Amino acid sequence: MYFIPCHISLILGILSAYAVLSGNRRSPDGIAQWKIRGLQLGTVILAAGIVVSGISISSGALGKPGMTYAITLDASRIDTTEETTFLVPLPVDTSSGVAADVVDGLIVTEGDAVWSIVDTEHGKALEVRTSTKCILYAEKKCGYMEQEEREEWLQRHDVSMIHKMDGGTYDVWVYASNANATMYLKLWKHTGLRGNIHCLDNDRTSLDEGWQTVELSWSMVLCD
Repeated sequence: MYFIPCHISLILGILSAYAVLSGNRRSPDGIAQWKIRGLQLGTVILAAGIVVSGISISSGALGKPGMTYAITLDASRIDTTEETTFLVPLPVDTSSGVAADVVDGLIVTEGDAVWSIVDTEHGKALEVRTSTKCILYAEKKCGYMEQEEREEWLQRHDVSMIHKMDGGTYDVWVYASNANATMYLKLWKHTGLRGNIHCLDNDRTSLDEGWQTVELSWSMVLCD
């Protein structure tokens, strides 16, 4: 655990309250008892404010980061009876190059699809075979982390098959075995702090046959 300034404020506030409440309660000569009690009460209120402030800051330093991955693939308008095979980006742990554990919970929430994780010439990919419109969805929530650990976790996770990066925009590799299919990808990275979500997505994109690049853009979503 990291020792941060909010912990100091908690300790000082508690010690201040203890010192006031346990100190000598005899009034010095010439000073009324009610004035002494008023001063003690004011000091306790001030100390309580320090404690509450420390708790608030401490709570803000902790967060529960997470990740949500959703991809919509539509092969229903293709004039063929065969399935369309897609190879699309998926979340990866960039420190090891393996698929992020959020994918362990991947499910098909709409349509019919068979999927697997495969290695391609452009990196890890989610292979999906379908002849319908399908949606695949996964999410992961972590336990509480302090700021440094949380930021490291968020930075370590990204999408696979990145061809080019330009600021908040990625060009990623995508494959479709038939033309006229569409793809819509969303990756939410929850910072663990209230209202802060980083979202990577694309406009609903019509795909050509074979390998191609699709543009994804990062944005910040502010929630109540």
